[in-house]
Amino acid sequence: SPWQATVHMTTQDFWRTFPGLLVAIPFLGICGFVTVYLLGAKGYCTYGCPYAGFFVPLDRFAVGRIRVTDACEQCGHCTAVCTSNVRVHEEVREYGMVVDPGCMKCLDCVSVCPNDALYFGFGRSASAKGPPKHEAPTPRFDLTRPEEVMLLGVFAVTFFSVFGAYKSLPYLMASGVAAVITFLLWKAWRLVRDRNVGLQRHRLKINGKLKRSGVVVAMLAVVSAVFALQCATLKMIEVSADHYAARVVLNTKLVFSDQRRPLSLEMEFDAERAITLYRLLHSIPNGGLGLFNDPSVDGSIGWLHCARLAFGEAEQSFRRWIERNDRVENISWALGQILRVQHKDDEATQYYYDLVSAKPSWEELADEVAGWHLQSGRPHEAVRLRRSVLAHSPQSVSAMRKLALSLLDADQRDEGTKLLRKVVEREPDHAWSLVSLARVLASNGQTEDAYEALSRALALEPKNAQFNRAMGRLLAGMRRHVEAEAFLEKARALEDK
Repeated sequence: SPWQATVHMTTQDFWRTFPGLLVAIPFLGICGFVTVYLLGAKGYCTYGCPYAGFFVPLDRFAVGRIRVTDACEQCGHCTAVCTSNVRVHEEVREYGMVVDPGCMKCLDCVSVCPNDALYFGFGRSASAKGPPKHEAPTPRFDLTRPEEVMLLGVFAVTFFSVFGAYKSLPYLMASGVAAVITFLLWKAWRLVRDRNVGLQRHRLKINGKLKRSGVVVAMLAVVSAVFALQCATLKMIEVSADHYAARVVLNTKLVFSDQRRPLSLEMEFDAERAITLYRLLHSIPNGGLGLFNDPSVDGSIGWLHCARLAFGEAEQSFRRWIERNDRVENISWALGQILRVQHKDDEATQYYYDLVSAKPSWEELADEVAGWHLQSGRPHEAVRLRRSVLAHSPQSVSAMRKLALSLLDADQRDEGTKLLRKVVEREPDHAWSLVSLARVLASNGQTEDAYEALSRALALEPKNAQFNRAMGRLLAGMRRHVEAEAFLEKARALEDK
């Protein structure tokens, strides 16, 4: 079946999906310290964690809860220490257990109860709590309902503005940043509206007079709002640039060939418009609006310049991209193609050698460069390239086979044949290696050895038309005409299917 499901329980590259230090350190600062300080010890869990939407409904049916015995004296110690802002003493008085979904079962309340009246136990769930014994606990909120709606909107807009900003901010960090900015804007609003405002132990405003700490919070709120606005602006610019770029048709094989054609006037306009917008995503020192350089911008601009056949500008864009990012195969390949199109053959050759030396695993790139050398009548350059790849991967049978074929193309038959025999020893079930060896042996007059190699290849792929034709021609050369005609007839029948 062409469809096959696989499950990978382990990985060989554990750190591949982890952010780098430039993201990890701010991530820890935002989600590990700032949100904890501003929103409380469980602040991020309460206001920012995306999993709450799944867990809160399920908590109503959980049978494991904080419960109470008759020893409770309603002292309130449990509520005082609860970092999730649950009115513990009121809930256990009315329901005999904590029903608030904000309870995280951390057992802080259990540990401070002077009468050991609280415990974690199993029984009725919150969905079956029944009516309160006296009066249902009244939640105490710092926000009015209109304020909640307004701040929810601020959080949503801020989150979608900063999520993925600069191709760096991951989901959880974006939610933490959005929560912090929303909190600061709420405090700034309170500084404008209320006569007295506090934050933890700090008094931000007393009797209408703004304190120094209040000025600091107000300034942080303004800076945060500007940052969110800047991220939102860049995201809108990026969406618009992507829209124009998507309307430009780019065939990379055609662009770098002799059959390339200029864009239509409409596509030329779309490409220029996209390039102008992409440039705004650069950092401010580089003529853009960003605080940092977007690592993908130069690549997008480079491809658009390729579509416009502006190869000089494309070369500059791709070189900037490579300077600022890790090398990737498609960008590196494109830069080499651009050098060739501009007839910088010597520079392209050296560039490819350096690239293959640095990235020996990019076999497709090495294949294309070797093919370019062969088409240009430089088989010895292809051999040199193949030797470089094999030197970095000496155990690669594929690299060994390709070097052997390049040696044969360069008329270095003895070394090529010897290496090809070694390849066949390493991979005796590779039919094409056997056929290549058979052709070399036949051209050297070693027809019996060639016949043996072809027979082994046909045993592996009996319905391959090329193999059958090669065997027919070999047998014809050995004057075994009846057998030869049978193989040639089979080859024709296979080709007609």
